[in-house]
Amino acid sequence: STLTQIVFKNKIHSIFIPPLICTNRDGINFRTRRALIFLKTDVLSLNERRQREKGIENIIYNSESTTYDVLQSALREASINFSDKGKATATYWFSYVKRKSSKSKASSVTMKKEIRMLFNTSILLSKLTDLKEIFIYTDNELNLAVFNSNINKTVQTEMYKFLRQLFETREIAGLP
Repeated sequence: STLTQIVFKNKIHSIFIPPLICTNRDGINFRTRRALIFLKTDVLSLNERRQREKGIENIIYNSESTTYDVLQSALREASINFSDKGKATATYWFSYVKRKSSKSKASSVTMKKEIRMLFNTSILLSKLTDLKEIFIYTDNELNLAVFNSNINKTVQTEMYKFLRQLFETREIAGLP
């Protein structure tokens, strides 16, 4: 069993066909092996999720627009939005992304990787700001939420850079 099969098995509920109801149906003999039945709703939702992921990858890797515009398109495709409780964080984040992309002179391949990393960081930020603004979190809360083994190292690094710049900006402005 491959890694992909393991991922599918974890996401799709399946049951073995009970031996009492195993029959020869539609040319398939269920008595010769233990067959699995998958819930149609699970299969359809997984297929829909995979199509959405393909669309996002297509936007990121085939678009020739600016980093900021590609990121916005990918976030729209994925239906990722910042909550009302995180509007200030969203403003700071997107201005950070604009500033960073305007300074960048990277190759096309590097830019695609950068967009993917910014996309993943945006997802993390939107989840974190569902309850409150990012700058209201305590140091311990941020450490537990961001700097743990479940989060990709590149996303952690980008979050650190963003948070450092955010707190410097707020400190200069005299905000808490």
